[in-house]
Amino acid sequence: MLMVRLNTTIDGAVRALREYATHTGQALADAAHDVISRRPTSTSGRNGRAH
Repeated sequence: MLMVRLNTTIDGAVRALREYATHTGQALADAAHDVISRRPTSTSGRNGRAH
């Protein structure tokens, strides 16, 4: 889902997910659940980086 949403590679999507989890203080699995649940995130579409 993040690959499409961010128009990035799998590496970029994983990096964005890790950065989002770190930024929000969540476990990686919880951050991934937010993405799958389509909860609003602060993930930007630029360069596969979370903001």
